[in-house]
Amino acid sequence: MAAPDIIQSHGRRSTSIKEAVRVAQSNNFMGLICCSRLLDMLPALVDAIKSHGLVLVTDKSSEATSAVNSMADPFPKLPKGVDGVLKGHSILRFNESIDME
Repeated sequence: MAAPDIIQSHGRRSTSIKEAVRVAQSNNFMGLICCSRLLDMLPALVDAIKSHGLVLVTDKSSEATSAVNSMADPFPKLPKGVDGVLKGHSILRFNESIDME
């Protein structure tokens, strides 16, 4: 058991999308990684992030793969505007071209 005065971190951080975009722009970051569930619920979020000139990667690393889908394409076609996907075991795959308009 960890001491009560030690903060444990799993390497992920939750923040508002607006704040994440602001931090990314002000620090010249290439883009953001967003939970795929969030992007599925709010498709307009893709255009909102991309309008700031950022690359957008969807995080599917926490999604469970079923035995039925194990033979399916491990990197299915991404939604319009999403530039890459982060899968389990930290596998990051980008589209052939990245649009940073």
